[in-house]
Amino acid sequence: MRLLSFYIILGISLAACKKDQFESVNTLSDKNYISNKAGSYTEYSVQEIIYDDFKNTIDTLNYQLKELNESSFKDNLGRNSIRVDRYQRFSDTLNWDYINTWYTSFDLHSIERVENNIRKTIISFPISEDAIWNSNEFNMEYVNNVFYTSVHKPYTINNNKYDSSITIESVITSNSVKERAYKEVYVKNIGLVYKNIVFIDKIGMLQRGRRLNYKLLKHVP
Repeated sequence: MRLLSFYIILGISLAACKKDQFESVNTLSDKNYISNKAGSYTEYSVQEIIYDDFKNTIDTLNYQLKELNESSFKDNLGRNSIRVDRYQRFSDTLNWDYINTWYTSFDLHSIERVENNIRKTIISFPISEDAIWNSNEFNMEYVNNVFYTSVHKPYTINNNKYDSSITIESVITSNSVKERAYKEVYVKNIGLVYKNIVFIDKIGMLQRGRRLNYKLLKHVP
């Protein structure tokens, strides 16, 4: 009986070990949906529409954004992290102007991004269409439950075709009180290639919030 129990425990341990190894390999591969190489950068065309209920105005900004992986480091939790310096220009003929720095951190469970001191979970592991998580779990912003609507599928943007991408979305809300939408697309070995975020509150005819749209222009690995 003791011998039988020993083999049962051994079998369970080996199975668990194989499962952990398999998940670790998958997670390492899935991390490639964010570029973590120092010196690489990505450029986007951006449209930002800002609704101001105090002034009762709607302002539209069109500009280009560059995100540069400036350097790698370990964060205060010992996680591999990337410092991302961000630059903006309103025309191809202008120089890039530094605007701020964000940070991206990786572990076995997720990829997090710190935007203006606000920490968000942008990718959750394992990548699966069954996954759902609150991207704002670690900050004081609104609950934003997101999920994968496309996993490891080809993606085309600006006539460029990519072999493997993931799409993350929230449930779209549009009514007389508010509008909410969230969509991000990541391509393997590049990172974010498309983003569309809508966050608008309505009071009668007044609106407050913004629409934000990113599209990939160029990636330099």
